[in-house]
Amino acid sequence: VTGEDFRRAALDEIGVDLGPELAQWSERIAVPELEVTIDPRGMDAGRDSVEIVVRQVQPGAPFALFLDLELHFEGGNSRVETLELDGVESRLSVRLQRPLLDVTVDPFGAILADLRVQKSEAAWLAQGLLSRPAVQRQRALPELERLALAGSAAARQTLVRALLDRKST
Repeated sequence: VTGEDFRRAALDEIGVDLGPELAQWSERIAVPELEVTIDPRGMDAGRDSVEIVVRQVQPGAPFALFLDLELHFEGGNSRVETLELDGVESRLSVRLQRPLLDVTVDPFGAILADLRVQKSEAAWLAQGLLSRPAVQRQRALPELERLALAGSAAARQTLVRALLDRKST
């Protein structure tokens, strides 16, 4: 079975030509390299919006894909926003109705990409909580380690709890 066979089968079955999507994954060696910046001012109490900027920095043409972002609010509510990435830089401005605690990038671990996320220490601490899904906690570990080595006692405590939880499962 070839990629072309799959493309034709998808076109026959669902009526959608997956050719461009298949080509971007099968005809190049790289995966998307995404630099994600979450405006730390958007996490300040009283702010009415947050801006999220995603830059594709891999060599070659940008990938066309969708990136889920899970926004976690004070009080335990969350919602998922989906950002279409179709160029070198994509932006999403989200209006806030409650104080924002964290934005988790690709919260379900759905895309194959090298993610580099810049967000506040408080947001990394929130992502490392044991109440979060394992994929989210796992992605927080390197940054929690960096923060702990830089002297953050809160990051050290969150990191230890996350690592102990990993050993018990």
